[in-house]
Amino acid sequence: MTAACLAYVIYTSGSTGQPKGVMTPHVAVARLVIEQSFMELSAETVMLQSANIAFDAATLELWGPLLNRGQVVLYPHGYIEVEALNQAVEHYGVNTLWLTAGLFREWSLALPSTSPLQQVLAGGDVLDPAAIHRVQAQLPHVTLINGYGPTENTTFSTTYTFANPHTLALVPIGQKLATDHALILGPNGSLVPQGCVGELYVGGDGLARGYLNRPELTAERFVDNPYYLSSDPHSPSRLYRTGDLVRYLEGGNLAFIGRTDDQVKIRGFRIELGEVEVQLAQQPGVDSVLVKTLKWADSVQLVGYIKSNQVLDKEAKHGLVKDIKSKLAVTLPDYMVPSFLVVVDEWPLTANGKVDRKALPEPEGSALQGEYVAPVTEVEQKLVDIWSALLNIPSDTISTTANFLTLGGHSLLSIRLMSEIRQQFAVALPVQAVFDAENLAALATRINQSQGSDVRPAVEAMARTSSIQPVSFAQRRLWFIDQLQGGSAEYYMEL
Repeated sequence: MTAACLAYVIYTSGSTGQPKGVMTPHVAVARLVIEQSFMELSAETVMLQSANIAFDAATLELWGPLLNRGQVVLYPHGYIEVEALNQAVEHYGVNTLWLTAGLFREWSLALPSTSPLQQVLAGGDVLDPAAIHRVQAQLPHVTLINGYGPTENTTFSTTYTFANPHTLALVPIGQKLATDHALILGPNGSLVPQGCVGELYVGGDGLARGYLNRPELTAERFVDNPYYLSSDPHSPSRLYRTGDLVRYLEGGNLAFIGRTDDQVKIRGFRIELGEVEVQLAQQPGVDSVLVKTLKWADSVQLVGYIKSNQVLDKEAKHGLVKDIKSKLAVTLPDYMVPSFLVVVDEWPLTANGKVDRKALPEPEGSALQGEYVAPVTEVEQKLVDIWSALLNIPSDTISTTANFLTLGGHSLLSIRLMSEIRQQFAVALPVQAVFDAENLAALATRINQSQGSDVRPAVEAMARTSSIQPVSFAQRRLWFIDQLQGGSAEYYMEL
C-alpha cells in the first residue's frame, strides 16, 4: 500500500440527482492531520466526534486525534443540543471541538462560564462575526479557527486563526495549508491581480483522485494546472475548480465572495439545487419544478416550486405539499428537503420565454397550515409567540395545526425553540420532540405533560470580575493526581 492508495469515498451532492463519490487517498488524510500547522494535535488532544460520519469533517474529528496518539470522544446523544454538547465537553474534558457555522452561532448563545476547551474550529459556511465576539469575550483562552474547503480537497484547503479580539469587518477564510496550492484565476484562466475577484483553484497533497465511476465529471472539475512546473516538486499537475469566488486581502488572507454556479450552502452542507429538483420532479402529480434559496428566519432556506399536472384547489394543493414533503424526507437528508413547497398554476415567464424567478410568489407560512385554528390555552399562545419570533411570521397567522418544520423551521432553529421552551415553561424537552410533534397543539400537549418534572438549571454566563476563576472538574482531577503522585510530570512530557 502506498500513500496514493484510496482511503475512503465520501458522497456529495450532484446536479443530475446522482451523488458524486469523492475518492480520497491516504496522503490527503495525512496532510490534513499530520503534516499540518494550523491547529494543535498531540497526545494531549481530546476531540469530540459529533459530525455525521458521511460528512468530511469527521475525517478531522477521527483521524486528527488518533494519528497523533490523542483521544476521540464520540458524542453520546442523537441530535446535537447545545446544553448536551456543553455537558459532554465538560464531562469528558474535551479540549478540541469542530462545529458547523450554524451550530457555532447557536453554541455562542449558550456558552458555559468555564470550559476545558482550548481550540474550537468552525466552518462549512460564513461565520457570524457576532458569534465570534461572544465566544472570545466569554472564553478568551480558546483559540478560534475558521476552516474552509471542499470535500474534493479533503476537509480544509485554507484556515484562519482569529486574533482576540477579532476586529475585521469580514471573516477571512485564511491561507492555504502548508502542502497545498491555491490559485485565483479569471474566466480565461489567467491569474487575477491582487485584490480582484476570481475563482479559487486548489491542489496539492489534499487533492482527491476524482469522482468514483464519473470520468467526464472528474475531467470537468479536476483540471490541468496551467502554471505547473515540472522542475518544482511542490507544483501540482492538477487542480480542483471549487466554484467559489474569492479575493486576496492585505496580509495574504483570502476572503470568500460567493459562488459561480448553482451550488449553495444549507446548514453547512454544500448541495446542488439540481439534485433537489430531480427528486421533486420524480414525485407523483408533478409536472415541472424549480428550486431556489430564500433568506428566512435568519438563515438560508430552500424553496421548491411545483406545477401540478392537473388543476388543484387550495385543499388539494395542501395535500400535495404534505405528501411530497413526507416522501422527500425518506429519499433526501433533512438539509436538502425544501423548507417550503409552493404549488403554482403557471410559471411566470420572461420576454425570452424563461422562467422569471423574480416573479415567483414568496412562500407564506400561513399558506402551508391548512385551515386556521386559533390558540386556546395559555401554553399554545406562548408557543405561537415563540414561533412567531423565531420564524419571523406574524403571530396572528400561526395556526395550532401548523408544523414547525413546514413553516420553515430546521434543526438549528429547533435548538433555539427548545431553549425558549425551557425558559418560558421550565420544561426540558429533547430536540427530537419538535420532529415528533405533528403540530403546535401536539407540542403544547407534550409541554403540559412534562411540566413538573425535574429540570436542570439553565447555563448562565458568569461575569468575569476577577482574573481568578473556579477550576473545572477536569482541572481539579489533574490537581488531585499531581498531589497524590507528588509532582508527577506525566502531563508535561510525552510518555
